[in-house]
Amino acid sequence: MAQRTIHMLFGTLLSDKIELFDKNRFLFGSILPDAYINPANRKVAHFIKYISVENCLYFDFQDFFERFQDKIINDDLYLGYYAHLVEDAFYRYFLYYEKRFMEKIKSYELDILHNDYHILNSYIVRKYTLPSNLELPKTFEKELLNEITEFNISKIIDDYKDDIVELSDEKTVLLTESMLEEFVAKYIGVLADELRSVRNGYSNLNVLDYKWENKKSKNS
Repeated sequence: MAQRTIHMLFGTLLSDKIELFDKNRFLFGSILPDAYINPANRKVAHFIKYISVENCLYFDFQDFFERFQDKIINDDLYLGYYAHLVEDAFYRYFLYYEKRFMEKIKSYELDILHNDYHILNSYIVRKYTLPSNLELPKTFEKELLNEITEFNISKIIDDYKDDIVELSDEKTVLLTESMLEEFVAKYIGVLADELRSVRNGYSNLNVLDYKWENKKSKNS
């Protein structure tokens, strides 16, 4: 799944491409799925489903759309959450199948990949203008999103603040800057079109087009 700064980058770019009621609620929603408290609930927060017959996984953003359709149409917090799920589906497909990423990382340790994320944080912040902070949504405890799982929204705000002050002159090993730029260029317009569609009550995407094989290895 994409890191927080990539989600914030997409959220920021999308806010200039689509009409919003409340930009801050949209941006907060765009990182909210990563605010789950219990790691065991990561799949729940991201609506990840499993198809046993095919041994594959997918982000079921259609399920989220059906559960919260009225909210998505009228509330940017929910639209941002939906955007996060679709973006993760795009990102996973882009890395796994378009860039054949899983084959590339077999000979590397995961700490190298995690370090790449930190280096990319620095690159994103230097190149793009991201919000320096996010406002905590008022009365969040009353939101229907809390039916999904338990969120720690104050921590995700603090974690984001840490992300955007990371400075590094290192070069990434696996996740390159050019890969990030290619991903943004290829999918930002597609995601903008999808958000306009769901605001009108329908989706243009099929969740199963972005499924991936369930490879049970330390790198999967």
